[in-house]
Amino acid sequence: MKKLNVLFVLAALMFLASCGKKAEVSFLTDMVEMSPEGGSVEVELTSNGDWSVDQVSDWITVSPQSGNGYAKLTLTAVANTGEVARSGFVKVTTKDSSATLTVSQGAKSLYLRLTPQRIDCMREGGEFGVEVRSNVDWQLHELPSWITASATHGSNDGSFVLTIAPFLDESDEGRQAVVTVAGGEMEMHIEVNQSYESAYVFAVTPNELAFDYMGGTGALTIVSNLAWTATTGAEWIAIDPVSGNENTEQTIQVAENPNWTAREATIRFDYTYPDNSVGHYLVWVRQEAAPNPHFLTVSPSEIPFGKEGGSAEISIECDADWSVEVPSDWASLSATNGTGNATVVITVEKNNIVAPRSLNLAFVSGDLVSRVLVTQEPDDAPPMAEISPDTVFVASTGAVQTLSINSNTSWSLETDASWIMILSPTGSGSGNKDIIVDSNASTEPRIAQILVKHDGQVMDMAVVVQEGKQYILETDITLIQAHSEGGQYTINVTSNMNWTVDKGAAWLSYTPTSGFGNGQIVVTVEPMLSPRPRETEIHIIADNGTVVVITVSQKD
Repeated sequence: MKKLNVLFVLAALMFLASCGKKAEVSFLTDMVEMSPEGGSVEVELTSNGDWSVDQVSDWITVSPQSGNGYAKLTLTAVANTGEVARSGFVKVTTKDSSATLTVSQGAKSLYLRLTPQRIDCMREGGEFGVEVRSNVDWQLHELPSWITASATHGSNDGSFVLTIAPFLDESDEGRQAVVTVAGGEMEMHIEVNQSYESAYVFAVTPNELAFDYMGGTGALTIVSNLAWTATTGAEWIAIDPVSGNENTEQTIQVAENPNWTAREATIRFDYTYPDNSVGHYLVWVRQEAAPNPHFLTVSPSEIPFGKEGGSAEISIECDADWSVEVPSDWASLSATNGTGNATVVITVEKNNIVAPRSLNLAFVSGDLVSRVLVTQEPDDAPPMAEISPDTVFVASTGAVQTLSINSNTSWSLETDASWIMILSPTGSGSGNKDIIVDSNASTEPRIAQILVKHDGQVMDMAVVVQEGKQYILETDITLIQAHSEGGQYTINVTSNMNWTVDKGAAWLSYTPTSGFGNGQIVVTVEPMLSPRPRETEIHIIADNGTVVVITVSQKD
């Protein structure tokens, strides 16, 4: 390169100062929130080196899987079919550091359930546990003086104990209360009945039954001294027995689930007190979805290429439509979508970069994803990075300039000039980068270097030379020939400075008397009172002392 010796000395000093710089990576946000229905969002990542996606929660996919420098990652989450919110993460690493992004996703729907929904106790009172199943914040409404709670609020699943004080009054009717638990826009109630004499009992355990898609048999234990009946609206649930008036072991038979989606239903128990009042209790029955017969298999799962590139076949076995995106300009596929079984050919160009490279092909069919990792060996040539042009001349007003990088390796652009901004300063291989040069407010020219580096070593440099600010003060006319009856005349001023106006005769006036930058001066010439010709000068004077003279001549 044809550079001044002093530039080489500066480059060497900057190289020594930058040795040992670590490859760092970070997300521009610490957390993203996904919709319960799933979908995709973009997040921004910054780095000064090569990075790759290292770990991802199993309900999240990320594209692209690797890169260099700044990038936008697309995060895609499947729908959350559960009843509780979940949290996952995406971890990206470089050779020296890592960054983790937290991904949260809300639950599919809001719910609030209490067990039991009725408490019957004797005059001695006692402690009664209440189980809360919920995915919202919940709280108890105000309680009567004879009932206290171990906890008055909570979040998601939880429990609390209701303590019922002894009933000291002699009353055949006892006392009753309704305990209300509210969460979101939902309310659930627990009916509390305290008898002066004996207590009536109805309880069912467990309060929830779970089955796989094959179905099967489950059991409920009913403890009761009241008459009860059990019903369900689900045709796939059989109950035996459906009624009773004493402690009973009840059999629940669940049929096989033919659907690819999970299902749930309730068994409702109605029990009758001696005064013919009725209580209710619900037991939830849930069943997993049948296995989805839809399939997608792609092989091989990994394809290595040498530096010269080449082609290879990818076999696809699928019973439906499929598609794939190629997140790279150095690889192509003979087909990126299709239906059913197929064979596609991947073609990889020669690697002119002295670093290995890879890409992750994600074949998608419905909610199924099958991946193929494509890797390529690096070029064995020595690393090279050249920048052109080697000298950039910029006007004082500033400009956007494009630099071309010819390289076979990763590189970064650096400058110590605060008046130069390098857009996206890192890259790999050949490409173009833009720089923004600010305007120069000084009359003195200035010079700076832009260095192209690889692994901290200076590979080449360019010099940016910017001229100093040029002061301007010009007018469109320098002579006004006024009529004897006088009149108004306009002077157009072109300038980038402050200026003032000075006149030399009492028979003319002007407005304005000063200004900044471009403007107009309106000169008013009074009528002649004598036939003798007259002449004067208007001086427009800039801050730096520049003067423009306008001659005003008036004659009969």
